[in-house]
Amino acid sequence: MARSKESTPHLEKIEDPDYFGFITFEKPGSIFYYTSDGQQELTSGQASERIEHLSHVRDNPAL
Repeated sequence: MARSKESTPHLEKIEDPDYFGFITFEKPGSIFYYTSDGQQELTSGQASERIEHLSHVRDNPAL
């Protein structure tokens, strides 16, 4: 089975100065992780805001 880059862990360093890392949803709505894997980093509040937004979009796809 071929896997896309989006479905595999980031193995190489991202050099984009606007890259803040990635969010992993282990159990949507309850367990998630933010990994700051770039030159910049989200605060805890910023990460929570993005997670809430992504969860809302996932739960309301018609928006």
